[in-house]
Amino acid sequence: MPPVSPFRRTEGDVLRIVGAAGPHSARIQEVLPDFPPESTGVAVRSFLDNRQASVDDRRSGLASEDGQIARVLRDLPLWSQAFTPLSRHGRAIGLMIVTRSEVRPFQKDELDLMRGFADQAVIAIENARLLNELRQRTTNLTESLEQQTATSEVLRVISSSPGELEPVVQAMLENATRICEAQFGILYLSDGDMSRFGADVGTPPKFAEFQRQRGVFPPRPGTVSNMSC
Repeated sequence: MPPVSPFRRTEGDVLRIVGAAGPHSARIQEVLPDFPPESTGVAVRSFLDNRQASVDDRRSGLASEDGQIARVLRDLPLWSQAFTPLSRHGRAIGLMIVTRSEVRPFQKDELDLMRGFADQAVIAIENARLLNELRQRTTNLTESLEQQTATSEVLRVISSSPGELEPVVQAMLENATRICEAQFGILYLSDGDMSRFGADVGTPPKFAEFQRQRGVFPPRPGTVSNMSC
């Protein structure tokens, strides 16, 4: 039968299966648990030592092993196995496990091929990490630019409307609503111990009209309009 190949990667403090191929891949992903790198076993030893390992007859050793993982493995058609770490900067970040459902030891050229595949996987993982970092930096720069633009717009309104409050609060609310990608926004102004409507952006017409007509009102405890910085 074709080999079964689970692929484990470090996520937090465990080695987690993030992919599998072969006739029993779905069952392997379903029943094999995550395990911490400090647990015992050939797979963990290969990972911790960052060294490829192969076992001619994995099943013969399972009979003497204890623990949840050994119990699960005994129910699977595992015989010859090869363990290949995914190494980056001299440290394993994952593990590729190839299993045969018969005793047929892996040859040197097969083990060399697995190391080549592991190296390619590390390159792909690193490229994905760098791409995600680039996207995050781009997002951060975009957000920073949007905030600076919004601040500039508010300052422009302040300078062009000296002594006028309404256009300033309107500009503030419009920029806040846009940057936060909100559907609508309302700005309340404090008037002593009371609050009153100050501005709105995209507010449903009936709700906006209600806010304009209610005049000053005492903020109810626990409501947004009663919160202060």
